[in-house]
Amino acid sequence: LLTHGTVDEVIARARLTTWSVSGQDLSKLTEQLRGRPGVEQTVAFGNMLHVSGGDAAALEHGIAPFRTDQYKWHPVESGLEDVFIHLMDNSKDNSSS
Repeated sequence: LLTHGTVDEVIARARLTTWSVSGQDLSKLTEQLRGRPGVEQTVAFGNMLHVSGGDAAALEHGIAPFRTDQYKWHPVESGLEDVFIHLMDNSKDNSSS
C-alpha cells in the first residue's frame, strides 16, 4: 500500500461516500449489505457501522431497502480510517489478479 499527499488530499482522492448507521444487530445488517450494488465496504466503528462506496447514487440505491425505522442512517464525511480500509481492500484485489 503506497499513497502520498496530505490527509485531506488522500481522503479527497478516494472519492468515497460514507453513511454512518446505528441500531440493533449491526452484524446482521453487515451481512445483508455485503454484495449489494454500490456497497463497497462496511466497517464497524464502536456501536456504529460505516457503509461506503465510490458511487454515491449506487450506494444510496443499495442501502435504500435498509433505511427503515430499525436503523438511524446519517451521511458522514469519509475519514482516513474509511479510506485506509478501502485502499487495503483494493490492494488485496489487485494483488490477487
